[in-house]
Amino acid sequence: MPSRIRFAFATLSLVFSFVAAAPLNRELSQRSDVWRTPKAMLLPLAESTDWVEIYARGKPLAALIQAGQLQLAEQGITSPAVTKLTFL
Repeated sequence: MPSRIRFAFATLSLVFSFVAAAPLNRELSQRSDVWRTPKAMLLPLAESTDWVEIYARGKPLAALIQAGQLQLAEQGITSPAVTKLTFL
């Protein structure tokens, strides 16, 4: 194969690689906290049911928390779960 054609194919391959990598680079360079809710904007579970409802073993999360059936365990110590929902 002549060197001009090899050079043209190599150049086109490089150009197409950069064009394909641009959207990937754009996605990976976004801020990592874009989808997080700031702490100042936390909503109680009762106010967030318009957007999302979380179920644990078929029961609504809010009902489990209110009934005291949902607890957090840290280092062997259990405590009642919090009543605010954070989107992480």
